[in-house]
Amino acid sequence: RTAADKFLDLIRAGQAGGAWDSTTAEFKSFEGRESFVKNVKKHPELSKPIPFVSVQSVTVQDSPRAEYLYRTSDGKTTVRLLAGQERSEWRIDRMTID
Repeated sequence: RTAADKFLDLIRAGQAGGAWDSTTAEFKSFEGRESFVKNVKKHPELSKPIPFVSVQSVTVQDSPRAEYLYRTSDGKTTVRLLAGQERSEWRIDRMTID
């Protein structure tokens, strides 16, 4: 969960570029840095603490992953972070905001 919390902390601190830098190569190829920073700015709720809700283990392409679920206090926004290991380090592989 440390990777997911750190990722959201960077976004909350106004360092979306740093959050993007901490993601996997797959994340970066899916969404470029400028696009990611723009998308984060469209979600002002990310500038506030978002409580952790749950984690579940999943397998993607025969590789273990952890999916972290966060939800704003008002329940209106859910953030899902998929984390996987890259170079022996847990990194965010995908972010979905509902």
